[in-house]
Amino acid sequence: ENMAVSTGRVVAVFLLCLQGCLGYSSRPGTCEAAAANVQAMSPAQNSGTGGFFISFSHLTYNAGETVTVTVSGPSEIKGILLYGTAGGQRVGSFTAPNANFGVLANCGGGSASTIGHTNASPKGTSVSFSWTAPTPAVSEILFSGVVALAMNNWYIMDTKLLPQTGVSVSPSQTPPPTTAAVPQATPNPGQGNFEHIASLGDKMTLRWAIVDTAMHAEVEVAATGYVGFGFGKSMVGSEAIIGRIDNGAGSVSQYDLKGQTPSDIVLQPKQDLTDMSIVRSSRRAGQTTTMRFTRPLNTGDSNDAVLTPGSDTDIVWSFGATDALVYHGSNRGQAVINLGQGGSRDTTDKTLNAKRTAHAVLMCLCFALLLPLGIMTARFGRGVGGPAMWFNGHRALQVTGVVCAIVAFIIALVMTKSHFDGPGRAHKIIGVIVIACSLIQVAAGILRPHKPEDPADKKANDVRAMWLLAHRLGGLNIYVLSIVTIFLGLVLAKDVGLADSEQKTGGIIIIAVLQGVLLITSAVLSALRKPQTAIEVPGTDAREMTDLGEK
Repeated sequence: ENMAVSTGRVVAVFLLCLQGCLGYSSRPGTCEAAAANVQAMSPAQNSGTGGFFISFSHLTYNAGETVTVTVSGPSEIKGILLYGTAGGQRVGSFTAPNANFGVLANCGGGSASTIGHTNASPKGTSVSFSWTAPTPAVSEILFSGVVALAMNNWYIMDTKLLPQTGVSVSPSQTPPPTTAAVPQATPNPGQGNFEHIASLGDKMTLRWAIVDTAMHAEVEVAATGYVGFGFGKSMVGSEAIIGRIDNGAGSVSQYDLKGQTPSDIVLQPKQDLTDMSIVRSSRRAGQTTTMRFTRPLNTGDSNDAVLTPGSDTDIVWSFGATDALVYHGSNRGQAVINLGQGGSRDTTDKTLNAKRTAHAVLMCLCFALLLPLGIMTARFGRGVGGPAMWFNGHRALQVTGVVCAIVAFIIALVMTKSHFDGPGRAHKIIGVIVIACSLIQVAAGILRPHKPEDPADKKANDVRAMWLLAHRLGGLNIYVLSIVTIFLGLVLAKDVGLADSEQKTGGIIIIAVLQGVLLITSAVLSALRKPQTAIEVPGTDAREMTDLGEK
């Protein structure tokens, strides 16, 4: 009996595998581009799209119009399933380009609304089909597809095609572009069948083709805010193409980036783009925003980059959480692409967040811990240990703290090309003031007037008293300003993407609690403190640091 059961299981598995293999070799084994259905034929599952994407020869479609639908990617395609749906129903009709493909009449919808492979032979990295739109036109159509590279190696993708009335694109209003009204859906060779693809970060994809003297490009990002793409080695000074949707109206325009603040994003008076569109879509993985445009390789503008297909081109990119042109935080990067041959190289500074973290840690260590402890040591350390212990401890803590601050300040200068540009201007300005005052305080400590040998020397005593007062007030001002700067820095950390809201709040709480403990400790020690008499130790600096009221 056990033998029979085992044999039955083996036969069942064999038949299932045979069905899958036959299904793969002669036609898709499923009618649905869904993971659960494909896994029934092939248990293996790949994450993401594997670099495969669906594109169209038209930006939008009209009723009864024929559109070329292309599936492209980085690897050889052996099997494919593709269809379009609207309102849960399959729509339109495909035409098989050759014997390697055929329509699947039994997959629902019209008899030709789904197309797939007819054999397992390699079909190249890009396959195209003619698809006729339904009459009358329906709403947006979601095209879904599966590509198989092998029986256990497949990817799922989808993208939307809008009816001609579904794309709302308008030129910027101030100033008006010199080009005519933005063209709507017009056939555009190369616009849909992009030759090259590059991943920019983990959420943005660039697709492009060079046709004649123009670059046709599509920038897709897994986000629902503005999309920015530009030409240059860094954000500041580059030409940027920014697309966004404001109250349902889309705009794709050229800008000059003169700085890092919103006011530095300057609309170019002469607009050179054509075939612009920006579409927001819902996908299985979430919402995406897709910007398309055509840009001449040479716009004739002195501020614009001249694009050369045969050479590497520096690009910058960013996207926002909303359509408002505010700082993008960590959603940005740089890369080098070869416009003619394809390929890309990420040139984003991967160490930027590490530098920011080091800057923050060193500054907090200095101004939130070491310098306050140094002040407390000078204030309450006399009489503890040897006569010179309090002074040596004060000096060691202050010097160590200032060294940390100098290193942190150098890191800040290294990681920013223009220190006062961009977000966090108040943090940066006050920070520079704090560093300058700290260096002056150290210099004042080194050049301090010594306690006069003659107690009756009134002038020397007055100078000493004035120095002590200035030194203490300077230290107090530095402490207050530094804590304000730290709090502003924690807010900035969230704005630039170094920390999220919870981490920012947690950091503020930690710094506030630490300062509260230090201040309460100082208050308790002040209450318990007994009047002291100066202890002079010849040959040491201990005799040179006395309270104003000490003899």
